[in-house]
Amino acid sequence: MKSPKSVSFSLQISTLAFLRHIIHVVATLLLVAIPGVVALDYGGALPWTIWILSAMAMLLVVMVAFGDSQTSSSWGALLDELHLASTDTDPSSRPSDQPRLVPHTNPRFASSFLEWGARWTPLLLVLCFAFVAMLQTMPWGAAFVSWISPASAKAYQGWAPTATGTAALEQFSVSVSPWLTTNFTARAIILAAFAYAAGCLMRHRHFVLAMLIGLAGMALIHAAVGHYQQAVSPHVNLFGSRRVGQPFGTFVNRSHAGALLNIGLACAIGLISVRLHGHRDYPSRRQHGLHGSFQRLLIDRAQTLLFDKPSLFLSLGIVFIVSAILACGSRGALLGMLAGTLACAACTVSTQRMPLFLLTAAFVAFIALMTMGKTGIEASSLERFLESSPSMTQNNARLQHWPDGLRAARASLPMGGGLGAYRYVHLPYQQTSGPNWFQNADNQWVEWLAEGGLPITGALLCTLATTLVLLRRLLSASDPVNRGLAVAGVFAVAAIGVSQTFDFALTVSSVAIAATLLAAAIHVRATEHAPRALTRSSTFHWVGPIFLVVLVAWAQKQIHGEASATAILNRSKAQLADAGLDYADLLTQEQTLARAIEEVPDCDSLLNQQCIVQQRLYRIERIGRLLSQQRISLEKAAQTTKLSQIHANKEQLGDPPLHEDARLQRITELSRHELELCPLSETARWNLALLDFSAGYRTRAPSLLRQLSILRCRNGDALTQVATLASQMEQPQLAAQAWRQLLSIDERRLPEVIEQLTASGTIQLHQVLPIEGPPTDTERPKTRELLLRAAEYQLQLPPQQRDPIVLGWAMDLLRIPISAAERDLKVRLNLEGTASPPGM
Repeated sequence: MKSPKSVSFSLQISTLAFLRHIIHVVATLLLVAIPGVVALDYGGALPWTIWILSAMAMLLVVMVAFGDSQTSSSWGALLDELHLASTDTDPSSRPSDQPRLVPHTNPRFASSFLEWGARWTPLLLVLCFAFVAMLQTMPWGAAFVSWISPASAKAYQGWAPTATGTAALEQFSVSVSPWLTTNFTARAIILAAFAYAAGCLMRHRHFVLAMLIGLAGMALIHAAVGHYQQAVSPHVNLFGSRRVGQPFGTFVNRSHAGALLNIGLACAIGLISVRLHGHRDYPSRRQHGLHGSFQRLLIDRAQTLLFDKPSLFLSLGIVFIVSAILACGSRGALLGMLAGTLACAACTVSTQRMPLFLLTAAFVAFIALMTMGKTGIEASSLERFLESSPSMTQNNARLQHWPDGLRAARASLPMGGGLGAYRYVHLPYQQTSGPNWFQNADNQWVEWLAEGGLPITGALLCTLATTLVLLRRLLSASDPVNRGLAVAGVFAVAAIGVSQTFDFALTVSSVAIAATLLAAAIHVRATEHAPRALTRSSTFHWVGPIFLVVLVAWAQKQIHGEASATAILNRSKAQLADAGLDYADLLTQEQTLARAIEEVPDCDSLLNQQCIVQQRLYRIERIGRLLSQQRISLEKAAQTTKLSQIHANKEQLGDPPLHEDARLQRITELSRHELELCPLSETARWNLALLDFSAGYRTRAPSLLRQLSILRCRNGDALTQVATLASQMEQPQLAAQAWRQLLSIDERRLPEVIEQLTASGTIQLHQVLPIEGPPTDTERPKTRELLLRAAEYQLQLPPQQRDPIVLGWAMDLLRIPISAAERDLKVRLNLEGTASPPGM
């Protein structure tokens, strides 16, 4: 019998252990709640949300360090003394439920460093992202960068010096946008803190259950919010945000919502598996094959789902989440759900149960569709997937852009062009993309290949291989929680792997955190016998958290700078959009932006916004001088000072001369600095091409226009601006090249081009037609149609403005007309007396 003193001491120790366990319980609840809460902020995209996440990450690391969820056995022993503890029902503690990475391995293998690395693979992967991004932002010698990233070296040593007229830098970073890559580094470090916290907490099976329940509940909540938004305002985000495409719930991008719903669906399916495998007699029943009867199996599972309340609620929740995926409109999410279902069927279902599984999956989809039909919500994802038009494979902007992304990736090997900087990495390599500026590749794997090169690709492949091996291990476990976690993991890996081939949701914080939690749980639960000699030492126990807290503190500072800069930018853009903005307000904005640039000197967006403010100030001040010097009307002064006409009207702008104007000099200075930070910036080149009147600008202007026609070679409006500006600067060859490129990507703009050429009178139509020499063959329908349309438009012009070469080419093609319209055109050309040009 123990003395009262020993019992009191035991209670004190156990109370401390209980409090430390409570710390981990609270940390787990916070960790599980974060993805769903963050997703309320447009999916977790705003910088201030990331800043709050950094604070939460530090808090979680500290709580994990001070808490302890591995001392529950001591607490149970004390309860046994007080006759309050129940028998242990955790199957994971049984000797038979200790699967190895490789069957029949010796005990030493389980204690190897490889096992420890497999345990922390999610953390190591995220730290690899952060480390590579950090290396990409560091300045290196030009020769070294040209070896590890030829595309980046070309941008810094070729594109930027040519645009600014200055000497090439001797040292520069691998990333073509160090500001964006530094922000990516900060986000990766914050995600690493969440991976560490999850890796420490998910050793406890009850915490794994809490995570599965929390992520499934998160999906249910966002599914309900999405259904409400689709019913109330289908084309507007729940908070009123509009964008190109279809939002869903709080997400401005339906594909991001679909990715988060797929992760939640994986967890709900995992919980169903936990429930079905959680019966005490399940291992013995599994050995006997459930009497070998499919009918008995069907009846048994139906009774479990219908008469077991948790299973019934989970089944209804799965139907609801599936209906949300069908309603969100994302074809990638739908394909991901199908891939996850097939992966579960292939990896977790025996041959005997395969018919039941497929029947259940079809029944769930049918019930989801029936529910949506009753509520009046369209199954947008399914409708877009089954649509009869060939838009999924032909004329699809996403699919057309991938070859450009692969070209950029090949040019940036082996180190990539900068994580987070894809919007600039791919610009010089556009050949098949659409007119829009792709800030992301709409293919997560192509994007990371172009940004991170071989290091990131290798890390991803190693992580995938390790995860698949560990999932196989968990699938052989007798613990229902481990097996349910494996089922969720199989579904999630397949769903995310397929859906992110058409999206970039892993760059969104809510989806990234949810995927990290699930991955950390899989790796921790599958490596219960990883060596803990290091973790038992107090030194290692504190070194890891302290190191992460220091890193997160730096990341928080970086994110604070990004969030502050973004807030100033948004406020400035909103004020500039106000028609009542006066000169004094512009001066205040100028000062605010100047202070922000001093605090965050690497933010190229602030430099660009300051240029816009300087342009407004220039126009106001120049209009005031014109009104006082030339006594012209306000309308005439406003028309004369248009920036797009500055080269055409430079002789009418009065004093001071443009090369002495302080505003234009400031714009030139800011734009050159922006090109030093971001050598592929389009806006800085536009500013220099339009507003740089410093010494030697005429020799730099052709190079600037040529670069702009390459960077925006797929955008018709940008090419029109290049051609117009080249004509104003008396560069007919550059203008002809821009018009030619415009017609090669959009033949419908032929009337606009002819109108511009007629007005200028310096370029003939045959010089801008995208035709290599006289088109003598009739096997190119697009060339033939374009040339004949050009001839028709030529016939509408006065004879002195026509291009005889184009008419002669058309007459030559019409020697054998193939339609009534062509015969009519041939008659009209004959009446005009058109003859084939020499050499035809």
